[in-house]
Amino acid sequence: MKRNSVTRPIVVGLVLLVLLISPQVTTSDTPGEESPVATEVLNPESDHGRTRPILSTGTRFLPTFMAVGIAKKMAPQTVADIAVSIPVKKAVAITMGLDREFVAEVTKHLHPIKGVPIINQCPDELVVDVVKILLKQGEGEVPGRLADHLPPEKLISLSKHLSIPENIQVGYHMTRKNLIAKVLAANTDLYLIDLLDECIRRDHYPLIAGVVQEMDSARMIRILAQLDMDPHQKTVFLASLSRHLSPLKSTEIIDLCPDEFIADVVRYLISTGETRITGQFSDCLSRSKLVSVSRLLTMDHVIGVGYYMTNRALIAEVLSEYSDDYLIELFKKTSVMGYTDLIIDEVKAMDINRIQRVLSGLSDDQLEDLLEHYDGATIAQIIQSREKR
Repeated sequence: MKRNSVTRPIVVGLVLLVLLISPQVTTSDTPGEESPVATEVLNPESDHGRTRPILSTGTRFLPTFMAVGIAKKMAPQTVADIAVSIPVKKAVAITMGLDREFVAEVTKHLHPIKGVPIINQCPDELVVDVVKILLKQGEGEVPGRLADHLPPEKLISLSKHLSIPENIQVGYHMTRKNLIAKVLAANTDLYLIDLLDECIRRDHYPLIAGVVQEMDSARMIRILAQLDMDPHQKTVFLASLSRHLSPLKSTEIIDLCPDEFIADVVRYLISTGETRITGQFSDCLSRSKLVSVSRLLTMDHVIGVGYYMTNRALIAEVLSEYSDDYLIELFKKTSVMGYTDLIIDEVKAMDINRIQRVLSGLSDDQLEDLLEHYDGATIAQIIQSREKR
């Protein structure tokens, strides 16, 4: 009696599943017309809501080897829907019994969040095989979508079995760039050098920046020194990278680089219309670094960088290291370039005696030309307020 009570659910489940997937079964009175049940199996999103629960229930009761055999006859979409509605352990067991090519097709329909527990418990070797199949098919967005929800430990483990181009393809399609970046940054320096080379070749700078953000800046400098590039290529590389890094991270790297190299990077960014970026990371640099780098730049470059800095007090401190003659020329050029608010901010930060010396160094025509670009009363107020101090 007890044996029958155990066996009956299995038999019922088997019968239901066989009937549902059999192309021979019809309930229509018209010969050759497809049955509603068959339609439900082929189209899991149909209005016949009974099919999926029945399939899931039947799968729960069946031994794994039977469930595997039946799953092979189902559409990948149906298998994906059932997989996330049965116990994870059962879903993993069935997955391991299926052909990898078929699992890849099922994975294309797997819910990105509900499917993660199954993927997480599947052997790495199986998951890696499926990822490789999908990448060969040009379906990189599928593993990328799922990887967004995997725990870092699983991603790190999987990444070790994928080639650099394969890791890049998956990472490219992930929205959580910080997650894949953390995974890739956990590798050796040699691996990261090869990774950077490949990313540069593919022009995947956002991914490179993500990896660099997760790295210690000293390590980045060490890797940068080992890249197989000439000085100009390294200049272009760091300039391109700075477009995607946070200003603070750029500053950490810049502080460790030779002044001439950073001056080259600034020149390149300005020449490509990216002066704003130079102002953003200059805001975070130390006064001593700014002074030493600025002395390697032309006055036009210094004005351009200063204009895009929000920390005007800092650029004023830097310019205080220069001679009165330099500032006189700088005021003239700044006025011509139309950066009048920069001059006002500089004057505010200067000592009253120096303001008078600099302004007295201008001819009447030059001073008149300078005052045309902004409110002369403002300068008078600044001078008067300085005199009262």
